[in-house]
Amino acid sequence: IAHICARDVPHSKTTGNLMGLGVLGTLVAAPALILFPQLVAAPAGAGMAALSRKDELNADRLGAEYLRRAGFPPESMQTVLELLESMGAYEREQQQNHGGTASEWWHRIYASHPTTGERQEKISGVATSKKLERATSPQPEFLSYLDGLEVGFSKYQGIAYKNNRYFADLHLAIEVPDGWIAQLNIKRDRLWLARRDRKAHILIEQAASIDVNEPCKWLGNKVTPSSVSDTRPIHKHGLPSCTGLVHKSRRALFSYKEEIYRAGVITNSKDAGLGYVFYGYAEQENFAENDQVFLRIADSFEHLQANSKIPNPPALRIRRAKNGDSFSSLAQNSRLIEKNPESMLRLVNRRYPNGEPQAGELIKIIE
Repeated sequence: IAHICARDVPHSKTTGNLMGLGVLGTLVAAPALILFPQLVAAPAGAGMAALSRKDELNADRLGAEYLRRAGFPPESMQTVLELLESMGAYEREQQQNHGGTASEWWHRIYASHPTTGERQEKISGVATSKKLERATSPQPEFLSYLDGLEVGFSKYQGIAYKNNRYFADLHLAIEVPDGWIAQLNIKRDRLWLARRDRKAHILIEQAASIDVNEPCKWLGNKVTPSSVSDTRPIHKHGLPSCTGLVHKSRRALFSYKEEIYRAGVITNSKDAGLGYVFYGYAEQENFAENDQVFLRIADSFEHLQANSKIPNPPALRIRRAKNGDSFSSLAQNSRLIEKNPESMLRLVNRRYPNGEPQAGELIKIIE
């Protein structure tokens, strides 16, 4: 709001970029993306960086003044900046502990912004220079509206329950091994499972017109002109199925190189020609090791019938902390598909990196 009122946003292409993210994104969307990614995704050309450091500091000052005039504590602006600082530290921790790079959207938005400390120092002048009776905190009422809010990427990463992930759009429950990630492409009805280091992955698609009497022959025709060897059924659910190794020649610089990958088909029933086809790929030098994981994943396929009971997705719950509660103990029962649920709970409760809940206070848990 401050950026708009101060006319910081030029009426040009930058405006489109800012609106794509949402001007309010710098205060709301970015923290929300960690738990509620369905809200917004930063565009590749996110225009927040187009605003100068002077614009940002002025908007912070105006935002604090707007809060004061509206009867809210102006230091609430500082609280938001503290949250952004904690998020930056959380991103760095994930990068250090689990490899890879920090989220690109985070750095696109904040790369050219003033430091959090600099912004807090400027805001503190507004908070202390005006004498205003402290407004009553709206936290209990506000938190009550959050209770039950769905959390995370469940629609795309599956609903985690016991050892399985449930993908309602694909009518499939499947095991996702430790160290693997899952991503559903709803538009193309494809499910992609991959090792975090990307050295192996398996692609699963819905299939129709499967020959339930000769699934291995159907599979061979599906992957033609490649050749399939070591074909055999997958018997876990007693459904018509087949898996085998596909040998495919790929032209290299001066020769042809043979590659091997796993393929398979599993039907939904003994008489309908509907089911799933999957392809497992891995670096050739480590194929045998990863092939055992492909077979394990395929063996876990469970078709969800119309009357199948699907667990609820993880949700945010608000409750009062009890004596002896710690984020470590609360994380043990959390259903977050998260590498470090303890750090995540600290983050959403403004206790990151090492704070603990106090008995009697309202806290957010995920279950």
